[in-house]
Amino acid sequence: MTGSNVWELVGNFINGGDKIGYWPKELFPHLANGATSVRYGGMVSASPQGASPPMGTGQYPSVILQDSCYFQNIQIINSNNQKVEINGRDFQGNADATWCYNLEYYGDQGPELMGETFSFGGSTCGR
Repeated sequence: MTGSNVWELVGNFINGGDKIGYWPKELFPHLANGATSVRYGGMVSASPQGASPPMGTGQYPSVILQDSCYFQNIQIINSNNQKVEINGRDFQGNADATWCYNLEYYGDQGPELMGETFSFGGSTCGR
């Protein structure tokens, strides 16, 4: 949270971080005193008659990150308003249809490279 008015969404950490959006603090009154956990998620869905669409790039997670979707340099803002990397020991993955989509946590790839990193995706869940 910057100042006291907004939560910022920042991307492109390797090149210094570009502000790509924000949320007014009024949307998150329950975070006024901080949080004890952070969750990331995604979903795909289709009509009852249709096949589920691909997730991410349509590729399953890969250690060759350019082959799939991934999050890198995952950081949070601590109570001292400082950016810190997530604690990878606390990472818990949950994919409920691994035959369709999955995720892999690759740990700390080094602060000069990609920091804490995970990859996700899948091709489809056809009918």
